[in-house]
Amino acid sequence: DGSGTPWSAATVSNLAQGLDPDFPVSAAHSSYINSAFQNNGDWSANETTTESDYNVGDIMFQGRGKNKFRGFDWFKKQSEKDGGDGVNYPSHSDIIIGTNTDEKGKITYNVQGGNIGDTLNQKTYNSRQLNRKYKGYLNFDNTKEYGGPTDAEGESSGSSAEELYA
Repeated sequence: DGSGTPWSAATVSNLAQGLDPDFPVSAAHSSYINSAFQNNGDWSANETTTESDYNVGDIMFQGRGKNKFRGFDWFKKQSEKDGGDGVNYPSHSDIIIGTNTDEKGKITYNVQGGNIGDTLNQKTYNSRQLNRKYKGYLNFDNTKEYGGPTDAEGESSGSSAEELYA
């Protein structure tokens, strides 16, 4: 039944591969967070600030357990350990799968994650709430021409991130 098996990072990895087929699949969030800090691939690690410009496909991250309130710089230091490969640590991430506009004309973000209470969940946050909840985010370099997922013949669907998660 999967109870007690961590599957959150695998869920986020799978959703991220919709944007980037080379995104590293991992059972640990820290693995792809560390990779982004080391500039491996087309993802970069960024601190959440009032100036952050979030996009569909961004992976929001935070610590878990005793690391829940660790700041962005702590995550960066973890990525530099073990000869630059980074170390594993308790963490959690969710992915922005869509945006909306609220009744005041402000953008809200639909964020999806897994394994919170052993469920797949989706929540909506405004940018201020994202800044408080998460310590950082992984941003995909969408200047690359991936064009979304490919079909059986390897042809790009040309789907946008918004279309992928609709």
